[in-house]
Amino acid sequence: MIANAITPVSELFEGERPDTPYLTDAQLWIDVYSQLIDSLCLWLNDDTAGERLPRIAHMAGRYRLRLDFWMHRGFELRALDTHHPRAGLDSLLRLMG
Repeated sequence: MIANAITPVSELFEGERPDTPYLTDAQLWIDVYSQLIDSLCLWLNDDTAGERLPRIAHMAGRYRLRLDFWMHRGFELRALDTHHPRAGLDSLLRLMG
């Protein structure tokens, strides 16, 4: 959970709970951060972005860290969810490296 360790709590969105036990929460935040990154990429490619480029790039990097965290958290929760079709020892072993 490296990405979570370097993200101050003050920078989390309302309702974002990194310690959630629910896979659906992780999936929600994966969607949120994916959409935010997509929107920022459109701004980065906009010719009128100009002086906003460094700020937009910084935000995209921060959101990428959060997306990486939630993707990892989702894999953890899926491995622990005995009702998920991909759960079990194979998923757990992949998480452990």
